[in-house]
Amino acid sequence: MKYFFDTEFYEDGERIHPISLGMVREDRKELYFEYQFDESIVSDWVRDHVVCHLEWKPEHRITRPDACEMLLDFVGDDPKPEFWAYFADYDWILLCQTFGTMMDLPEHFPKFCMDIQQYWYTLGKPHKSRVRPAKPANAHNALADARWNLDYYKNLKSWWETKI
Repeated sequence: MKYFFDTEFYEDGERIHPISLGMVREDRKELYFEYQFDESIVSDWVRDHVVCHLEWKPEHRITRPDACEMLLDFVGDDPKPEFWAYFADYDWILLCQTFGTMMDLPEHFPKFCMDIQQYWYTLGKPHKSRVRPAKPANAHNALADARWNLDYYKNLKSWWETKI
């Protein structure tokens, strides 16, 4: 099964720090959580564009071990999960770091992530007005962006199927 996800994060020039993760499966089942983090040290941009879209109160934010458990419950025993994100590099690093290192990923997880932007490029860069959904009003909410990723992927796949 394909799993479309997005993360929100802040970075300090040396590390990227997770804020939230949203994930949507092909069957539209959803997962969302927010990590424990220190809101006082994020940049003004992150505060104005990300923190304002968070859904949970700080006291309900979870630890990395809890995030691992939630991800494992969500993916379950799917023997070949396929993870997709938009401009996926940081998102994939953060998902891997939830478990520790990439080598700590569960055995059945792939060691790579598929990138929707690269898929668009590989398909010949179809005009975005034909394939790209409108950004959600609450863009930079990880779950809203994960839903958008799924819709964008489906649009690209449908567009390609009309070409072959």
